[in-house]
Amino acid sequence: MSAKAPFTINKYAFDGAVVDAISRSQEFYENSLWPLVYILKDDASKQAYIGETTDAPERMKAHLKNERKQLLSDALLISSDKFNKSATLDIESSLIRYMSADESYKLINGNVGIANHRYFQQKELYEGLFEGIWDELRKMKIVQRTLREIDNSDLFKYSPYKALSADQVMSLKEILSALVMADKKLIMVSGGAGTGKSVLAIFLFKLLNTDLETFRFAELGAEDNEIIELVKAAKLRFPDLKMGLVVPMASFRETVKNIFAQVKGLKKSMVLSPSDVAKQHYDILLVDEAHRLRRRVALGALYKNFDDNSRRLGLDPYTTSELQWITKQSDKAILFYDARQSVRPSDVRASEFDQIFAADSTLRLKLKSQLRSKGGEKLVRFLNGLLQIDLTETQKLKPIRFKEYEFLLFDRLEDLIRELDKRETAFGLSRIVAGYAWHWVSKKDKAAFDIDLDGVLLRWNSSSSNWIYRQGCEKEVGCIHTVQGYDLNYTGVIFGPEITYNTHTGLIEVIKGKYHDRTGKTGIKDPKELHKYIQHIYSTLILRGIEGAFIYVADPALRAYFARYIDRYDANYKGKYNVKVPLIQLSLESDALVEVARSEIDMDGASMAADAASLIACQVRTQEKLSETPIALLRIVYEELEAESNYLSDEYGAPTDTRQVAEKPALYEKQSWQPAGLQASRFISLRIKDEDGGVRTVVTRFERLLGQPFTEDKNGWKTSDLD
Repeated sequence: MSAKAPFTINKYAFDGAVVDAISRSQEFYENSLWPLVYILKDDASKQAYIGETTDAPERMKAHLKNERKQLLSDALLISSDKFNKSATLDIESSLIRYMSADESYKLINGNVGIANHRYFQQKELYEGLFEGIWDELRKMKIVQRTLREIDNSDLFKYSPYKALSADQVMSLKEILSALVMADKKLIMVSGGAGTGKSVLAIFLFKLLNTDLETFRFAELGAEDNEIIELVKAAKLRFPDLKMGLVVPMASFRETVKNIFAQVKGLKKSMVLSPSDVAKQHYDILLVDEAHRLRRRVALGALYKNFDDNSRRLGLDPYTTSELQWITKQSDKAILFYDARQSVRPSDVRASEFDQIFAADSTLRLKLKSQLRSKGGEKLVRFLNGLLQIDLTETQKLKPIRFKEYEFLLFDRLEDLIRELDKRETAFGLSRIVAGYAWHWVSKKDKAAFDIDLDGVLLRWNSSSSNWIYRQGCEKEVGCIHTVQGYDLNYTGVIFGPEITYNTHTGLIEVIKGKYHDRTGKTGIKDPKELHKYIQHIYSTLILRGIEGAFIYVADPALRAYFARYIDRYDANYKGKYNVKVPLIQLSLESDALVEVARSEIDMDGASMAADAASLIACQVRTQEKLSETPIALLRIVYEELEAESNYLSDEYGAPTDTRQVAEKPALYEKQSWQPAGLQASRFISLRIKDEDGGVRTVVTRFERLLGQPFTEDKNGWKTSDLD
């Protein structure tokens, strides 16, 4: 049978009468000292504030005394009998992150809580509740974009509202402590690709530029309070803080500027190029991707600019670097650095960073946790060995497989592109990238193809700025300069003919004449230096992928070497996303949908783009032929407890039916699979069997209809291609 949503969203005018209105509300969980989440907003100014509380009337009373929040006009209260304090903190945090990236409103919140909350049934129940709340907010026109669209947006991936990992929190505290130490001039935060350097840099910048009044000190954990005390000390040390975030790479710099433009308290002008640093002195400079700061080598048209800035600062252009500009123009400098992502001879040499690293005036920190790729540290070590970056790892090399990460070697480029297209449809942000082994002919001739490989014609990226988000980019090929610093869901990496394998020596080799990044090889005299850069490029390209990486290798000998250690793709490949989903046959009995038979089906989990563990496929038995009865994919949101409503009523005086929906249940046009007579709702209550034969009642949320209905034969239930 249809069920009501497991939450309520009620709207109130945010004015002097709001406290009384909430106190008189018929909604039990709004005025009974029960945890809830709320949104304060104003449609004229497009500003909003998100919070959570156990006493909504008192919290509204406090907000009405705040001058900034007095300008807000509406209050939305989100309540549920399923909420507890941990859940509301988590949902509040998620709303802050997603609404800031949705861009319908500019949030006036400070940073979200420092670390992620972990609590009972977080994944099983509350993540499903949040998805339902977000869907309802979209119907109410409070937010616009889907969760998937936001997950793939740069504003979400690099949001200063992100909760930090334990590794990042530890580094954050040490950085803040060092900012008030007179004997510490530089702070170097090193870490490999995907360890969260950019997220930490942006979080720290927002934290130091946040009005401390926006923090709710009484509700922060002990660790958060420690950080707030450190922030206070830093603000006392720099009362009129002048601060900049330096991003050396032009494409990623534009992305960060766009992020800052959407965050209250931050401005585009706070994001700097290295040249901007020469114009004025700063109290604190943060440098993201510091390994891409430049020296006076292979600068092309930028020599004059480099020389002028160096002389303006009283430095010799021929011996200085942008790293020295940073240290000269700041009282404190925080460098986020990875030596193995240096990819051009114009990059500041590792030896110069090593000098800084060894100085007593430098605080040295390291991020270790792999936060991007689901391949984790295991993948990083494997690539260091496979690409012979670290010969110690090469000696330990053995075949590798992952449970949560797709890593495949392709013999045909056409197959790679087809599989990557599937991932683009399911997940988005799936891009082809390659080493710089082909000339960029299409830069001038838009009709020309740059890459002719294995019977496939391809073009390089048509734009150098923010390429991965541009329309049509999934049909193009990106290079290291367009994707470094960005996250992708999947990468399809083409190893070009400039990198080969010597079967006699067992070593990877580089052919300089086939490497066509002009500024990437100018001035290099030692072949080992170019070899190192190309190793770094391919490792960095592979590590862009969160969910997986597909590899094609142009050189047959190198492909054969890779095939010793990486699974080869074939036409029968099912992958980690081939999952079994229960198929439940339902019967309508006394206005209840009850399980009468069960089997299971194979599905391409990649098409779900979400956790498959809570999914079930359902088909209602009617007088029609089963072959003509639609099948719905449902997600179990929570399990009903038989005595729950009575218990609440006896103990707290709550109404018997506590699951109120914010507005009238919406009709879903594809929900024709339900039998006539049941009220259409996205939430459906089912009585299904558990493993020991007992019956339990679950509330599910409609996901979508499957493509082809099932048919019955003598061997049981089966189906054709579902998707």
